[in-house]
Amino acid sequence: MTSLAELQEALRQDPRNAALWVRMGNALHAHGHDGKALVCFERALELHPGHVDAEYNRGVVLHALGRVADALACYEAVAASHPQHPAAEDNRLAALVALDRHAEAIPALEQRLVRGPRDADTLVNLGLARQAEGNFDAAMAAFEEALRQSPGHRLAGWNLALLALRLGHSERGFALYEAYWPGNSRVNRVRDFARPSWEPGDAIAGRSVLLHADEGLGDTIQYLRFVPEVVRRASRVVLEVPRALAPLARSLDEGFVIVEAGTALPATDLHAPLHGLPARLGAKALGAPVPYLRAGKDRVAHWRETLGSVPGLHVGLAWRGNPSHPEDRLRSIALEQLQPLFGVPGVHLVSLQLDPPPEDAAALAQPGAPDPVAETARGMAETAALVSALDLVITVDTSIAHLAGALGRPTWILLAARADWRWLEGAERTAWYPTATLHRAARGERWDEVARRIRSELQRFVKLPP
Repeated sequence: MTSLAELQEALRQDPRNAALWVRMGNALHAHGHDGKALVCFERALELHPGHVDAEYNRGVVLHALGRVADALACYEAVAASHPQHPAAEDNRLAALVALDRHAEAIPALEQRLVRGPRDADTLVNLGLARQAEGNFDAAMAAFEEALRQSPGHRLAGWNLALLALRLGHSERGFALYEAYWPGNSRVNRVRDFARPSWEPGDAIAGRSVLLHADEGLGDTIQYLRFVPEVVRRASRVVLEVPRALAPLARSLDEGFVIVEAGTALPATDLHAPLHGLPARLGAKALGAPVPYLRAGKDRVAHWRETLGSVPGLHVGLAWRGNPSHPEDRLRSIALEQLQPLFGVPGVHLVSLQLDPPPEDAAALAQPGAPDPVAETARGMAETAALVSALDLVITVDTSIAHLAGALGRPTWILLAARADWRWLEGAERTAWYPTATLHRAARGERWDEVARRIRSELQRFVKLPP
């Protein structure tokens, strides 16, 4: 295998060699450097317009970077010039599914299954398309057939896990979630902890266990509820969490050691990821009762005093999540679409949005827009104190939703018609966070229409006794 250094030297000697640029792009993509890989493929296309490998691989990295529409254009260009390029056609159909163009994707996927072997990748894409259109039985059948055709197929198992959880089949769902978790495309690496794994079904009495966070901040907050139960069962528990969550994790319980991610890990007998605790403790267990996290009393008092200078009920608003999340388009909302929430009599909107993007500036300048008073609330512990001082939190599906729910605060969570598995299908309440209400967009409904409905709910909320 040619190293990056060797390819760099080859390009230094022959900088107009398109094939070398493609090889460099492929090597960079293999090392996770998709932005740099994209530059290489584009340079190859400048030198050799229509270069099939450069065009196809440019689509692959654009897809990985979340630029799915641009990736689709690449796949279509390759498919047009080379109709017998199966990978381009496979990725073209996957891109159509990702772009919710199901009317085009489903017939093509079904024809592909009729014409050729029932390959697992095509079945997974068909399952995703069927799931997106709300045909859950057909989606589950497609994922299950993919696993029959290719036992152990990671994406088939992973998507089957998420669908089972979404439909409330918690026992099967969490077992599959645990088994196929490394198939999640958001996972960058599987860590080596140099100690045995605590496997589902193993007893841990008399043994020490390292629990480690391995997903996003919101997911970590959700699963922290299970830590006290592990403390009750094991002889000793070490909890590794991101530095941002360490102060909050300390409010959970006594009897375990907290280690910030990136620091040395103490010795333990076993280890387990936080996301795997439902499969190990019993899928129906919901862990510690809500609230299970608590903010510092002094900081809560500070925020109550700060907010008290403005009369009315204080309602926090978070409208965007992590832009790098693969489903961000289904979760984040442009603030202008939530303007129906502005100016409700008796309501003081408070921004919970960290670093809102420039495109929200115009809406933030409108009368009744969320007050940026909370801009100094940096860090999850400080945000927790602010949230604890609010009367209500309205948020999209992001870490703020989990934080407010874990703190036991009244919370309204705005969900797209195709929401994440943890909110189930069509439910208005969630057992994860009893103080939360789920406000879902109907299929095809715009967010400003949802905001108008919620404005009416907010007007009724204001009239409730304190």
